Amino acid sequence: MRRRLFTAGLLALTVSAAGAASPAGPAPARVAVPLVPGDTFTYAFSDVTELASPNNPILTFSDHGTFAVAVSAGATFAGHTGLLRLRYSGSTPPTDEYVGFATGAGGTFEERTYGFVTSYPKQGSITRTIAGGSIENEYPEAEGRTWSPAADSETASLLDGSAPAVSLTVDDFADGSYHSYRVDDDANGKVRRGVTVTADGRAIATIDQPGYNPGSTSFGAPFATKTGFVIPATSAGANVVSQPPARPFTRDVPDWYPGHGAVPLPLLTISETVRGPVLTPAACGGRARLRAFDLRTTQRRIDPDAGTVEYVTGDEYDVARLGNACTIQIDRMEAYDNAAGGNLVAAQTVRSITILTAIHGPEPAAQPFSLDVAPVVPAAQFFPYPVDPGGTPPVAAR
Repeated sequence: MRRRLFTAGLLALTVSAAGAASPAGPAPARVAVPLVPGDTFTYAFSDVTELASPNNPILTFSDHGTFAVAVSAGATFAGHTGLLRLRYSGSTPPTDEYVGFATGAGGTFEERTYGFVTSYPKQGSITRTIAGGSIENEYPEAEGRTWSPAADSETASLLDGSAPAVSLTVDDFADGSYHSYRVDDDANGKVRRGVTVTADGRAIATIDQPGYNPGSTSFGAPFATKTGFVIPATSAGANVVSQPPARPFTRDVPDWYPGHGAVPLPLLTISETVRGPVLTPAACGGRARLRAFDLRTTQRRIDPDAGTVEYVTGDEYDVARLGNACTIQIDRMEAYDNAAGGNLVAAQTVRSITILTAIHGPEPAAQPFSLDVAPVVPAAQFFPYPVDPGGTPPVAAR
């Protein structure tokens, strides 16, 4: 799911004693509030993906299109009432995001996302519930304000109407630990897979399928040897049921974690920092050179079971009266052979840019603004591709 691509700005709210929020009186004037129930925001996006693996040429893929986000009030989700529903449509699976506001520290307003419902035609839907809500922004925006958007836990469930039927439940916690349980049910019977990753970086995966002994793979904490740190990987079972269950076998895998030592904890680090004011970079096309606050996102996630490390850096440019006018993001996923060699087997980098193209209804003028100093974030640092005069990055041939 793409991070929500606009913000509520200076939304005027009335907060009850219970912390629920609702717009105060009639819809405020758009010059003060870019997020108004009944509005529809339209965005153009372009993604460029590079897939690299040892001894192979780099593969490049691209995707581009448009999507709209319609805002409505009075929604209810997971026991929370009086929420805004943001409905995504277009070049993205139909998705509803549920957003509310509450009073934060120092009298600020916290914008919180409580969950998503994504529908896949003929396949089913995914419901993602965020316990307590994840902080997306704090208002009014102020330079230097920092917080972590991760909250308590997340539960995602998949109801799949396809064949074979699939059910999936994931409990995902703020420290990067998680538990997932998946069942595939087809004519041959049910295949059950479970994964548990603990907060200290240990992991165990289990599988139970017809015709095979139950199997498991576990990964322990790194420890030092004469040649460097290694990660113990133990497998057992998963052989045909006509034979005795395979005995546990442990292999010491060269440490692939960042730093090649003890596992960096927590497994998930994510923060938001407000920077600015800055000028929106040239890559924002028609929304370039506007005065904005830069909501900088940085994230690192390590998955001991999957053998992956993900790094995300994003800049969301919030412009007065427009909300989020432009978002630029880089997502890099590194995959390692965590069962044997510990070497890097593939790396995927996705560079994305999303630009606000229209707001349904009268749109106020957002005048270009000049600063005495250069923008804090050079455009080429995050989207090193030329931009045509229309503001849309070129798309490579598939």
